[in-house]
Amino acid sequence: RPPAPRASLAAPPTLSRASTASVGELRGELGAGYSLCLVMGCDAVLQIADWHRWRELLDWAHIVVIARPGWQLPDSGEVAQWLQAHRLAGGEALRQRPAGGIVVEQLRPLAISSTEIREHLARGHSVRYLLPEPVLEYIQQHSLYQ
Repeated sequence: RPPAPRASLAAPPTLSRASTASVGELRGELGAGYSLCLVMGCDAVLQIADWHRWRELLDWAHIVVIARPGWQLPDSGEVAQWLQAHRLAGGEALRQRPAGGIVVEQLRPLAISSTEIREHLARGHSVRYLLPEPVLEYIQQHSLYQ
């Protein structure tokens, strides 16, 4: 069978009954053959026990938690146990079933200066993921920093 399209939802800023219902409705539209991911930040996870029917989310989707620097997931209590019970080793596991897992992705801000980017360019090294694509195209078109 062809690879399933991946769908994702960003957690809404206002946690309400509609949040959980929306995930359930989308699962109904996609059917059981597709992997569905709900993406949320640590701040939303810390509040998830306040969601309506939050434990059912994993019946319909995976959860991908984006952990920004300075945020910590709970290490005790009901939500911590739920996270531990459903946590997957990495993103590849999300493709193996349509729902039920939790993946935590650490955001790593880039600590690189414009001087370092210019030095990389002067040495002929790639800076592809360090700059927006239009900026990189402009630099290449005008042969800057060579």
